Amino acid sequence: MFALYGGKPPLSRCFEVTKVIFCELHKALGGTFVFFNRFKQLCDQRNISVYRACTDIGLNRSAVAKWKNGGKPNGSTAAKLAAYFEVTTDYLLGQCDERTPG
Repeated sequence: MFALYGGKPPLSRCFEVTKVIFCELHKALGGTFVFFNRFKQLCDQRNISVYRACTDIGLNRSAVAKWKNGGKPNGSTAAKLAAYFEVTTDYLLGQCDERTPG
């Protein structure tokens, strides 16, 4: 397959393949850890703990453990968190990179 390259693919091709594999895995997992990473980042920007954010909007602290393990908040919880951080739910859930609409 890579006879033209002396049996080895060029490094740039390896990066392309790796990127495709990562993107497909990310899609298959539904962006599993994007939510928690964004949630944690938003908490850090406000200098609050993830547990504090949960209690501020009336959630049980146990939600954090679920989210750390790849879970996502349900629709109403995502809406509350988005309002709390003044971002869109799409941003919070990792479906876009724009924090606010428009």
